[in-house]
Amino acid sequence: MDSSLGSVVLMLFSVVLIAVVYTSTTRMAAQGKLDRHGSAGIRTRHTQASDAAWKKGHSAALPLVYKTGWVAAITIPIAIVTELALGNPWGILTGLAGMLCEVATLLLAARVANQAARSAI
Repeated sequence: MDSSLGSVVLMLFSVVLIAVVYTSTTRMAAQGKLDRHGSAGIRTRHTQASDAAWKKGHSAALPLVYKTGWVAAITIPIAIVTELALGNPWGILTGLAGMLCEVATLLLAARVANQAARSAI
């Protein structure tokens, strides 16, 4: 495998990993399967105030967190085609753009979770 294509594959694995880990974690917290005193989840002052706030915040954030899966699904083929058509570094930059979209979505989800948890306190 070409080293530049290998770099793109590694980047895209990271994009998928972000979507899978955050979706799973948020879903578990929304279902009450992830304790608020653990080290995972959307951990803000308001989401950690009570069990009800923890569940309500994660439930409110879950629809946004699901969108990271869509970002990953769109980023992967675009980055591969970009790498094959334009070469290095465009595939990696496309993967980074997808990752930045995921991070922005997760930051917005944290804000939504915090607002929802604040209303549960």
